[in-house]
Amino acid sequence: MPAILRLLMLLAALGLSACGGGTRLEPREVQGYAALVDDGGQPRLWLLTRQEETRESSNPTRRGPSSRKLVLVHFDLHAFDPMTARPLWTRRVHSFKAQDGLVGPVVGSTVRGRLLGQDGDRVWLVIGRDPRAVATSDGRLLDDAECIVTRHPQLAGMLPEDPQRYGFDAGLVFMAADASQYAVRGPGGALSAYTPPPKPAVIVGHEAAKVPLRPTGDWPLRLVDFGGRWLGLFTGPEAEDAAVDPFGRHLAFPYTVIDEGALARRTLWWGTVESVQPFDERFDRLTAMTALEGSPTFLRGRFVRQPGSDLPLAPPGAPGLLVWHNTRIDREGRLAMTRLDGALARAWTRELPLSDSPSNAHLPTCVWTLPERLVVVGELATTQGERVLREVHVVSVDPATGELAAWNVQRGAAP
Repeated sequence: MPAILRLLMLLAALGLSACGGGTRLEPREVQGYAALVDDGGQPRLWLLTRQEETRESSNPTRRGPSSRKLVLVHFDLHAFDPMTARPLWTRRVHSFKAQDGLVGPVVGSTVRGRLLGQDGDRVWLVIGRDPRAVATSDGRLLDDAECIVTRHPQLAGMLPEDPQRYGFDAGLVFMAADASQYAVRGPGGALSAYTPPPKPAVIVGHEAAKVPLRPTGDWPLRLVDFGGRWLGLFTGPEAEDAAVDPFGRHLAFPYTVIDEGALARRTLWWGTVESVQPFDERFDRLTAMTALEGSPTFLRGRFVRQPGSDLPLAPPGAPGLLVWHNTRIDREGRLAMTRLDGALARAWTRELPLSDSPSNAHLPTCVWTLPERLVVVGELATTQGERVLREVHVVSVDPATGELAAWNVQRGAAP
């Protein structure tokens, strides 16, 4: 081999060895709330995630190594089978370059996304300030801001820059730059004027005194009708307060009973009810709460409710009730579920890979009910030294048997 060729090969090898770099992926972040999507009659649980990818490279120059850093932000859709809590498919719906240049502050890292809702064969979502519709079957793009403006040129330059101006009401709804409101609905993306539904009437005067203000959030369901009798899940002081019910407010509005919060150790109580007519109007009221002998104790216990209602969720099969409760009061505490049988004895208890704290504002726990499964999405918080690691889990529970399946979204594996 000629000497000059050997020298060129050596210089090339040295140049390659001087080049360095690598790729780093940050943990996925779940965006907004999960959604239960109807895919041709099959339920699918959808999550939208955001993930940053950092690519670094180092190249030799006559003045020394030159470093470059490229930050990409990816938004991915994940579809799960809610019966098994296992992923069915993942589709990248958007990527953008957050930074291309020398190492420095990340630009564009505040861009977020959220799922809006399903309109027929499509699901609307918004990423940054850009709306888009994707197919329920596989997440492929069906519509976006560019398509909307192409179909409706009068919207050129009028789409909102604030992503909070987008919403969902049987289709994409938004407030344009001139404060006019529109809806985009149907497979053809028809545009129409949009009038938001009226707000609930404000109750004033004497009627307001009859309907106490409901607490914000998911207040604990602690008083239910079970087999024609009123059953409470209370601490001693809570039961005493519930029984002081001269005007029937505690029976009609159970959230008015005092709540001892995250430290409450609750047991089962039977309520005694009487019907009275002290004035013109007859009403029912609680007169006593009697502790159920041998009742199990539930830390921050509350009945599992039917989504969107104040009624308890009845498990399939034999009569019974389901109870949410905590295992501990510290960071090691987990959300648990217990099934009570028709005699109110404990049938089974399952610990879910989810943290449960009334002060957890990072990702509220979401619950959906299917004919044979209870699907839950929430966070598991674990401590690593001084750092708190929060990982989103999809959990599917059979309310009849307690059979449980779960998936860690950040790690892409079963817990």
